[in-house]
Amino acid sequence: IGDGWSPLVATDWTLAPGEEAYLCVTHTLTEDLDVAGFRAVAPPGTHHSLLTVTQATAPDAVFPCGPGTLSDAMIYASGVATDDLSLPEGVAMHIDAGQQLLLNLHLLNTTASELSGHSGVHVARVDEPESAAEMIFAGTTDITLLPGAEVTASGSCHVDEAGTLFGLWPHMHRFGVHMRISHHQESGATVLHDAPFSFSEQLNYPIAPVALARGDVIEVTCTWHNTSAEVVYYGDSSLDEMCFAGLYRHPALDQGLFCDPH
Repeated sequence: IGDGWSPLVATDWTLAPGEEAYLCVTHTLTEDLDVAGFRAVAPPGTHHSLLTVTQATAPDAVFPCGPGTLSDAMIYASGVATDDLSLPEGVAMHIDAGQQLLLNLHLLNTTASELSGHSGVHVARVDEPESAAEMIFAGTTDITLLPGAEVTASGSCHVDEAGTLFGLWPHMHRFGVHMRISHHQESGATVLHDAPFSFSEQLNYPIAPVALARGDVIEVTCTWHNTSAEVVYYGDSSLDEMCFAGLYRHPALDQGLFCDPH
């Protein structure tokens, strides 16, 4: 790759017609890595990818897994047609030599033929960044969509330590139509994102740096239109629904995958 992007972790896969599967790939780093940008390698059949990291406890491998097969800290997430993510100048995701990446691929073949692909993540590297970043999820799992109904639900994320928010990644499934993300502080509320959602185009949204103070709240509000004849609940399958916003912030606090809703 001659454009500044290099492969980080990936694997080949094959799905039978109508098959849905989770496939995990682990990769242990042999040197420190600072990442200033991410690019999803997501051919048709790649529902979403989650990239987490932890200390290595087993040899690198490719293996069937489940939606909850994740490590301690989130690095990157992508869905259908997610665009490249560039971190602000001087900010990078830092991974130590000896740590092990875990790529969790959610794969779904909606066609009537066998489908094969090569899915993974490419990165743009940087030297000596000033601040280490992280990604966390905020939202709600309290989702019940009655047949034919338009439903709105919200979840909150309480900020435990000061930091800077610089990017958003809305994520819902096929019935998601709109997401609103707001920042609440003592002086009032500011809307960070208020836009339609398309499952077929799950974009990153860089934002002007937002200073977060201890006690602030990030509120995520999702709207769905259930056009099916079935009740739809929260779940990891494409046939279920989600309401999460990926929040990119620095410095990294290493407090887990999900923001504390209190």
